Amino acid sequence: MRFENCAPPARSTTRIKIGGQGFDLRSQFRWVGVTFGPEERHATLAWLALELPEVSGLVLEFRGVNRFESSISGAEMPGPLESWEWREEPDHDPGQAGGESDGSSLIFFFESGTLRLAADSVHAAILTGEPDPEFEDDEPDSGLIQLDVPKPTKPH
Repeated sequence: MRFENCAPPARSTTRIKIGGQGFDLRSQFRWVGVTFGPEERHATLAWLALELPEVSGLVLEFRGVNRFESSISGAEMPGPLESWEWREEPDHDPGQAGGESDGSSLIFFFESGTLRLAADSVHAAILTGEPDPEFEDDEPDSGLIQLDVPKPTKPH
């Protein structure tokens, strides 16, 4: 897996380094959701910043996804991130279809489950600017975040 604009975690941690700057995914951000497009082999994990000046969120974008596993229990959001880690896969078959993956994967451990992704590359981005007030609502775990994409309609 190629890391673009970020460093892989050296061990199980809540920290991430993006463009030379360090952040804590547990204390400085709230995880808001994941999107997965199997046909495009694309996944995105998004966090909303908690009282960080000039930062509104953080996104990890996975391209060339060839492994996407979720073991989230319950109907609620899985809770805060407990840690994430980079693992080499001993059972990786280099001849398997699906891109340039080297057999490594990232595992995200939440209070009520895990997400595991293997991909050709992962790109990290810090979102800046004010969140769009149209997306503010009374439900803190609604999963909505403004990512400078066409505006969806707000769920009823």
